[in-house]
Amino acid sequence: MATHVGDLLNSRRTSADNRWMIIEAGTYNFSGFYDDTYLYVNGRYNTTISKQATTSVSLALNDIISSGKPLSFSRDGQGLMGLCYAFEGTLFAHEWDRYNILFYIVATEESANVTVTYYPTATQVFSGSVSTTAFTTVNPAASGFGRYIIESDAPIAVYAGEIPSNDCTPLYPCAYEIYGTASGGGHIIATEDGTTVVEYDMAGNSTTTSMDRGDYKACEYTGGSQFTGNPTKIVGDKPIAAFSQADADGGEMTPFIDKAGFATQFVVPENEEEFTKFVSDQAATIEAYDASGTLLSTTTMTGNATNALYTA
Repeated sequence: MATHVGDLLNSRRTSADNRWMIIEAGTYNFSGFYDDTYLYVNGRYNTTISKQATTSVSLALNDIISSGKPLSFSRDGQGLMGLCYAFEGTLFAHEWDRYNILFYIVATEESANVTVTYYPTATQVFSGSVSTTAFTTVNPAASGFGRYIIESDAPIAVYAGEIPSNDCTPLYPCAYEIYGTASGGGHIIATEDGTTVVEYDMAGNSTTTSMDRGDYKACEYTGGSQFTGNPTKIVGDKPIAAFSQADADGGEMTPFIDKAGFATQFVVPENEEEFTKFVSDQAATIEAYDASGTLLSTTTMTGNATNALYTA
């Protein structure tokens, strides 16, 4: 399926969203960014969440969560989420290199025609219609490890992973300029032939590479596990994707995001205990609070103004 640069205008990403689809039944913990956050399950009122409070809700497969205000959530005891409709787009790419992952795909506005293509052989492993009411599961096992480019003619959301705990993440749509940390190793994927990719690190270094559609490249600037190492900005003259197995413990992957995913406020359900690293294109001061509003820490993002990369 041909994907055009203009299609990327259909992508939206935020730090938190008010619409998700559940891909594994269980108990989920929801946190609110604001008071009077009304939580709906399949369009019906369920509960009200206060600012920075956490509420548990029992959910079934394909339940759709919605609210008029942003939400943050994970599955109790697992750290899993679901298909985040904020991370919707028409072009995604993913490098599968460990565990037996599946792709979970849902249309976010109207039914979408989706193709999934495997590289390096350019083999189409899925072609079909995806609905808005239930996710479609695509099993890439027949082709195995490699790059997968996912394209659609209408906005979709994509979750990649092995349920319940190995390498799970909502995928971010491809973009031209993305930010992240390639600790533990990182992968860059090109979606069009003749793509020029430039990587920048916080120390002022840069590396330029030419890539074709479906090509894979290890990130140039990496660190050790657990989010160590410099942040990286990756710029392509055509759409690209990248992610890292930054925690290096066999758990969730860490996708690179573009500036549409930047924000000034993040809320994490209190059952979550994980490394957190912030990457930005400008200096900032980060304050962390507990659920009662007590200030826990203050951290200054430092970096290199030459490459506009900062980290904390």
